[in-house]
Order: sequence, then C-alpha cells, then structure tokens
Amino acid sequence: MSWSSPQPVLLKAQNGGVGLDVAMSYEIVQSNDEKGQWRVSVCGYMYSVQTDDGTEVLAYHWHPLGNSPETRPHLHIGAIPSPSGLILTKKMHVPTGRIALESVLRLCIHEFGVRPLRDDWAQILADGEDLFTMWRTWQ
Repeated sequence: MSWSSPQPVLLKAQNGGVGLDVAMSYEIVQSNDEKGQWRVSVCGYMYSVQTDDGTEVLAYHWHPLGNSPETRPHLHIGAIPSPSGLILTKKMHVPTGRIALESVLRLCIHEFGVRPLRDDWAQILADGEDLFTMWRTWQ
C-alpha cells in the first residue's frame, strides 16, 4: 500500500494558503445487508494540513496495515515548544477516533480561514459527516 501523493492542494485562505494532502486506502466489499449489496470500506487514511510553504501543522493518520507500531487512529502535531518545557513533536501519536475527511475540511475553513468555493459548503460537509457516522462499522 503506497501513501505517496504528488503535491498537496493549496487552498486559498485569508492569510495566504493552506496545503491539504489527502491519501485514503479503501476496498469495495460485498455486504448484502440494509446498506446495499456493495459498499466502500475505508482501510486507512492520511490527512495532512500544511502551511503554504509545505510545513506540516497537523496530520491525521490511521494506517492499521502500515509499518508503524501505532495502528489506531491518531494525530501528529507539528513541533511546538512550550514555556513549561513540554515539547510536542511530530513523531508523537496523539490518540483520536476515526476522522472523516469532511471534518478536516471543516477545520480548514473554520480554523485556518480557507475560503469555501460554495455557499452551501456547511450543509454538504454535514451531510457527508452524517453518512460517515451512520454507515461506519466501528466507533
């Protein structure tokens, strides 16, 4: 399974740009239940939010079949020193639940000032998050 991507997409924001890199692993499985005959099952993801110069700020990962010993969903935070001496490094695995891509897009709009291309963006993301919650197979 390869996680490489050519280049992050540069999203226009109020103060420049925000890079977004998305990689997702999935499989199409037969279900024959109330969901229908077939469904797409996400097997892993890597969502990276970056500054316009490519510095990674946040990276949401779930790679259960990867080389890392951490197979649960987690977050990497760009290196941040604090006055108390506590240092967060991008190598740390901060536990999370599974994260929908729509949640990352909402974060980019709300917290990083990315300008949405549509007026109905909030409803579209909410609808996608609702489907993610309704059809996920584990919490």
